[in-house]
Amino acid sequence: MLACGKRSLAVVCSDSTARACGDNLQGQLGMGSSREIRTLSVLELCVANCKSADTADKVQDAKTLMIATSDSFLASVDTKGQVWISGMFAEVVDKEARYKMQILDMQIPTRIVFVATGHMHCLALSEDKHVLAAGKNWSGQLGVGDANVKYLKQLSRIAEGPWDGHTSMITCGACFSAILTDDGAVRTFGQYTSKCLGIVRTHTTAHLAGYTCPNAFVPTLIDACNPAKTVYTNYSSIRLELPAVEFLTAGIQHVVVIADGVLYAWGQNCCGQLGSGWGFVDQIYPVRVGGEDVFRSRVRLAAANQHHTLVLTENRDLWAFGNCEQGRLGLDRHEHYKYVMAPQMLDMQYFDSRRIACIAAGKGHSAVLTEDGNIYTWGQGRLNEWKSVVPSALGYAQTINFQPVPRLVQQR
Repeated sequence: MLACGKRSLAVVCSDSTARACGDNLQGQLGMGSSREIRTLSVLELCVANCKSADTADKVQDAKTLMIATSDSFLASVDTKGQVWISGMFAEVVDKEARYKMQILDMQIPTRIVFVATGHMHCLALSEDKHVLAAGKNWSGQLGVGDANVKYLKQLSRIAEGPWDGHTSMITCGACFSAILTDDGAVRTFGQYTSKCLGIVRTHTTAHLAGYTCPNAFVPTLIDACNPAKTVYTNYSSIRLELPAVEFLTAGIQHVVVIADGVLYAWGQNCCGQLGSGWGFVDQIYPVRVGGEDVFRSRVRLAAANQHHTLVLTENRDLWAFGNCEQGRLGLDRHEHYKYVMAPQMLDMQYFDSRRIACIAAGKGHSAVLTEDGNIYTWGQGRLNEWKSVVPSALGYAQTINFQPVPRLVQQR
């Protein structure tokens, strides 16, 4: 399991320990008050932060199952089904414990198997396929159906509908969320920025002039990703058939899905992060990026962040598109070459002939985890807020400006 945030890198190792590095100025790595962690370091689940002896007993021998990170906090799930958080998100719950990993309380007893992180909110998927949410709810990104709820300090059930809570995947953008239900349908909720919700409505709101949909406070079905309505008309009036969605992920303001081995995307396209191959126009309808015709193989996985997207095929080739600055695409392009509008394949020699198992996209950097447990990173780990050129989010101890192509991270 691998994750990239704004200026961070996190991984779950084969021994079920979590390691992380990068910006820790706000305690977002849960590693104390150190300003930055330059190399991958062990992340400890602090039993001392448990609020009761009973809870401490439950997690005493827990290991890390998976991990997620955003610009302001880190979240992980342990093998006991508990969610741990740190950073600015944890400050909402307990200001005294923001620099340490602490357990996030749940409204109802359940076992969590997956967590997704947004700017200041998170979604959690339970073992029985229900979705819970916690954190800030300015724009309805928690999906609880109540516009008066501004934040939740504990994981609570989202508003559920005809899918009866049977959810297979969850993802978070900056201030919106999306879920994939067992029937292959996609539902979105939260802030309607750059058409990221993919919902078509006929009325507008004054504060969102130019858009066709206000914020959504409950999970709302996207017609284009509804298996019961397989034919729709996209932005250019071309009729497409979109099969049941199999995979779902989101960047800051765009969404990427895989259906029958084909990649589709919608939302913000200011840097070509949708991979449409033309223009910088935001899209409310899914754009067909491609399948075997474009990627030479069926699409297996995708990862997205603010302005770029990564795609892994069944042949384990890695493709990238979007903002190419500071080497975040790993294509070794010159600095004046700013955008890659259509998918381009990375040179797989950079990965020493190792098969890629997992991919992750950060705000200014990218990373992959290979099947034999090696990590490669590239791009800019530091965004120069501190006028430092140490790319700690890349996991390198030495000082460089940025890494233009994938490079092996030496793990201790």
